[in-house]
Amino acid sequence: ASAEVLGGQYEGQCVFTPPSSSHHRVIQLDSQGKFSGLRQNEWSKFYGTQSPDASGLLDLTYAIRGSVLTNSAEFLSGLSGTIDVDIRKAHLYRIPLFAGLTEVIASTIPGVDFILAQDNLKSSLAFTNRVFNVKSLSIEGNVFSASGYGTLQFDGDVNLRIKAHLLNRETWVGQGLYYVLFPISKILEFQALGPISKPKWSSATLSQIENTEVRK
Repeated sequence: ASAEVLGGQYEGQCVFTPPSSSHHRVIQLDSQGKFSGLRQNEWSKFYGTQSPDASGLLDLTYAIRGSVLTNSAEFLSGLSGTIDVDIRKAHLYRIPLFAGLTEVIASTIPGVDFILAQDNLKSSLAFTNRVFNVKSLSIEGNVFSASGYGTLQFDGDVNLRIKAHLLNRETWVGQGLYYVLFPISKILEFQALGPISKPKWSSATLSQIENTEVRK
């Protein structure tokens, strides 16, 4: 299948394998596809705060496989897969998931919210048992960058933990600042708990959750 979607393109395929016998009535599904160049001014309307002036682009690649359960309530329980997300030049602070992060960072580093602008985001997720495991999350920007991991439940609840870095760690200045600030880097660790539409962001050093070390 191919289609124009939200200002971008979709290309993918899906294979349904019928039961091999009358005693085995489960249909197997195997699907792969990619959404390319989805425009933020289009997909932002789905989270209620449409940004007509946003110029961000979203690429999403997925692979899903498993048993198709006939019970609609358990449909996703038989499926697993992977999702890779790549967002470029997006106003991440306008996305509800990260809006609270801007506020908590500004409370830690006064004034930084005035210079947070466009950033890039990459993330890899694994999906199984109705849970998205955020294996890696990377935000890159000239002023602010971050790395993290966590989980996203099918009901929309998120448990995300990130470590922030000032400047872009891919530059030599950003790398140098990272090592200079490493002794106090714990104050730049944050976590998000609650619904993905409006999670509560807080300092991770003041909370007690699993996985106490953020992956670099």
